[in-house]
Amino acid sequence: MTLEEEIKHLISLKQEGGYWDFKCEWYDDKKIEDLLHDIICFANNLENRDCYIIIGVDENNDYKLNDVLADSNRKNTQKIVDFLKDKNFVGGIRPVVVVQPIIIEGNLLDIIIIKNSNNTPYYLTKNYKGVFANQIYTRVQDVNTAKNMNADINNIEYLWKKRFGIDLPVMERLNMILDDWENWGIYVNDINGSNFKQGGDWGNNNYIFHKMHPEFRIEIASESICNWQSETMRCFYINQTAGHYFVKIFYNNTELYSFILAVVDEYRKYLVMPKISHYQNKLRCQENGERYFGNMDEVKFYYQIKNSLEGKIQRIITNNTFDTSSRESLIEKYWLLLFDDDKDFKKFISFAEENEQLYKVGIYNMEHCDGDEKNGATFPMNDIHNAYRAYVEYLIKIKGRDEKEFEKYFRIYGIMSK
Repeated sequence: MTLEEEIKHLISLKQEGGYWDFKCEWYDDKKIEDLLHDIICFANNLENRDCYIIIGVDENNDYKLNDVLADSNRKNTQKIVDFLKDKNFVGGIRPVVVVQPIIIEGNLLDIIIIKNSNNTPYYLTKNYKGVFANQIYTRVQDVNTAKNMNADINNIEYLWKKRFGIDLPVMERLNMILDDWENWGIYVNDINGSNFKQGGDWGNNNYIFHKMHPEFRIEIASESICNWQSETMRCFYINQTAGHYFVKIFYNNTELYSFILAVVDEYRKYLVMPKISHYQNKLRCQENGERYFGNMDEVKFYYQIKNSLEGKIQRIITNNTFDTSSRESLIEKYWLLLFDDDKDFKKFISFAEENEQLYKVGIYNMEHCDGDEKNGATFPMNDIHNAYRAYVEYLIKIKGRDEKEFEKYFRIYGIMSK
């Protein structure tokens, strides 16, 4: 459901609710404290979702639409951000708010979207007009907590549980704790005593844990006897000695998840084993005179989804860099394709299949690789159609990245972005 469809549905209900509210017009200077109060109430909502203040709907006149184009008090996202910036929120953490204009039945409405977050409860440490410090506000059904009161104790308790994930099933809690990448690691002893080392030291220790929740730990279970002679990924490193470990995630003594930790460049670099996927190479199929796609018409590549469990662990291990390089950088930084989420990944697949002529380049000699990488057109850097070339063009043309970031890539292959 699009935002427009959802807002239309809410208007059709002709009532307010736990995650939406109607305003006929924008808040003027006399009501500016009401804007802050409403935002805090919705940021602390009990629905565990994004919330909407829908401006341009007159609830006192049968929910008639009221175009806000000429409203002198209109604010865009930046003005809302600036408004919240100097308010004294506990911990300096403020609600994330965006303003999205939409048109319904020819009328311009503004939707203030208060993003869902685990940073609840939001509250002030200093009064702002009639919005009081240390008061925790929320919204129950269609009613905000009064400005001079606190929310009911059970609702306050829920908001604190939400912050720490206490009320979540264990796998959802694990996902939340993995997001806190800076607090994963181990304690090491040095001349200054015992200090926490973020990310761990996989070369000398076989586990890491969460600093605040040590009941969650990631631990090497066993080493594979395989020397990875046929693993293409190892060919992107100076030394092709490689292998992998079987790793498990525990909650206390309960195993929650398992994955493979790859070790490359003679055990100098540790990486979560990426996934392999492909897209169809229509040009190659046509150039070979084939009617149907075959294995050689698949452009395969290594990839990782950042918001997946494996992606979150990679973030921890690499200190939020997702860097795959080791020692002197050759071209290893280019072999792993990174995507924010599944939607980003699918968008790349569509782009790659629809824009093949854009990134078709001549890469035949394979000087940058050794071993099995030379034997077939299977992974990101080889053959006339290569996945990383498509990825570079996707980052530049779809995600707006600067071409200068990829100067080394272009220099290696003697090509220019088209």
